[in-house]
Amino acid sequence: MDTIDILLATYNGEKYLDEQLKSIENQTYKNWYLIVRDDGSKDNTINILNNFKKKYPDKVKIINDGISSGSAKNNFFKLMSYSENEYISCCDQDDIWLDNKLEIMYEELKKLENENTNQIPLLVHCDLYVVDQNMNIIADSFFDYSLFNRHAETINCFLLENYVTGCAMMFNRKLKNYMVKDYNLNKIYMHDWLAALIAYGFGKGKFINRSLIKYRQHENNSVGAKSAKKLSTMIANAKRGFKFARKVVTDTYEQVEEFYRVNKDEVDQMHLKIIKEYANLKNKNKISRLIFYKKNNIKKVGFIRKIWLLVFG
Repeated sequence: MDTIDILLATYNGEKYLDEQLKSIENQTYKNWYLIVRDDGSKDNTINILNNFKKKYPDKVKIINDGISSGSAKNNFFKLMSYSENEYISCCDQDDIWLDNKLEIMYEELKKLENENTNQIPLLVHCDLYVVDQNMNIIADSFFDYSLFNRHAETINCFLLENYVTGCAMMFNRKLKNYMVKDYNLNKIYMHDWLAALIAYGFGKGKFINRSLIKYRQHENNSVGAKSAKKLSTMIANAKRGFKFARKVVTDTYEQVEEFYRVNKDEVDQMHLKIIKEYANLKNKNKISRLIFYKKNNIKKVGFIRKIWLLVFG
């Protein structure tokens, strides 16, 4: 039975961490290896982790190097270098996994591997329940709640927007090898977005249309779920102003430009062309950008987001 590395990034997570660890403990797929890196917690996080390691001394590795990476994104990139097994799943400190989460994702990843090969980057990702801090369900589907595209299957779909949630993905070592290349992480928006670009740029990705995680929303979320249908969300985004909205888009150009810089010698010609052209949109005028989006089927989901792209894209 294959071992799945679970990469857990922690920082001052004492409030919810124990529940997440119990959900890992309760997984129906038992052959997991938990690698935790703490980012300088000042609370009881380390004690909680040490107590868990005492229960599973051969299944838990704790990295407490005293170096602050500064963000969950950077913490996950550091964790990647400690993974040695064939399959990897990322884990947030404040969620709860359904008992069969690992088992279902592993089975789907193996199917993807059998349909293709393990010599290319492979990734599967699932839907999530959106819950409040007390585990009350807000929405049965994070994809519906956030108006995400569950049919995104090409790299074009992931240039402007990311539909892969870090805690809801599992991938193979081949993909991880692309993740640990020499990227300027200041230009990478999040680790899960880069994973999506790699999977759909070099290999294969697949969406599992099932909610397998309770995605907890609270005041300290590093990245959270926002209802794309609520007027309050639209008003809040509008208040941030034109410059902020444009920066959201231009940041995606920089991320793709960095992806191109690091991987240009390995990308096939069809993908190379659109990646290079997308990165160069920062030097194009508004009309040219909109024509490019239309030509390459790069779009937002939902009426308000389509208007947003017309205005700020």
